[in-house]
Amino acid sequence: MRVPIAGFGALYGIVGLLIYLNWLDRVIAGLTGAAIVVTAARIVLINRYHRAGGALQEIAVLRRWELGYELLTYLFAVLLAGLNVRGLTAHAR
Repeated sequence: MRVPIAGFGALYGIVGLLIYLNWLDRVIAGLTGAAIVVTAARIVLINRYHRAGGALQEIAVLRRWELGYELLTYLFAVLLAGLNVRGLTAHAR
């Protein structure tokens, strides 16, 4: 999943940068920066999971990894929604 996550994060960064350069909107810049940080955190989490033993770990440990992965995924989804809402509302003016 590292490659799709990195690719989607890169696309978010490119789109966010293009929108920012066009509108000079600090909210867009903040959302884009946060999405880049979250993308990096997701990749780091996956790397640490594999270094810790991957699926061979105890069930309780796997649940903690899964919770971290879920939270970061949800956070990225919220940031993506925020970019869309901000883009739609700013464009409607």
